[in-house]
Amino acid sequence: MSWIQDTLYVTGRFNTIGGVPSGRVAKWDGSRWCSLVPPDYFYPDIVALGSFRDTLIVGGSFTIAGADSIDRIAQWIGGGYTSACGITVGLEDTLPDAANVSVHPNPASTVVFFAGALPLGPLPLMLYDATGRMIRHTVLGPDRTMEIDDLSSGCYVVHLPNQVVLRLVVQR
Repeated sequence: MSWIQDTLYVTGRFNTIGGVPSGRVAKWDGSRWCSLVPPDYFYPDIVALGSFRDTLIVGGSFTIAGADSIDRIAQWIGGGYTSACGITVGLEDTLPDAANVSVHPNPASTVVFFAGALPLGPLPLMLYDATGRMIRHTVLGPDRTMEIDDLSSGCYVVHLPNQVVLRLVVQR
């Protein structure tokens, strides 16, 4: 998995994601999965994703990407196939007040702290995994901490009051 700005990119040995036929690499835009390439675009496998600035880099054992000969690494520069998206399965991603709120450390492994322009009193929080499934609905106390040692490594989305949406990376 790799984050570039507000988009999660994933790769794996899957032929579909979110009901969309896929060429083993897809993106999550906060509310739906989109395939980046048609099925069998990369042959045989993608084994790594990374980013350089705002560019997705794909690495693997492939020597062909579509009709192009490639030597095991490719830069994804966009394309018309990104319109192959599934139905919306999560919440629409909005970040109006997120600049005034932070979660740290990030990445984290055991506990995270929320700081910034947060309302006083109990703070409701919803935590979603990368598929858009809500995995936690809790209320933060005055210390504004949340234990995360029960979560698997990966990328999560935190929804707080007033449409504040934050990214959280759990790393073990």
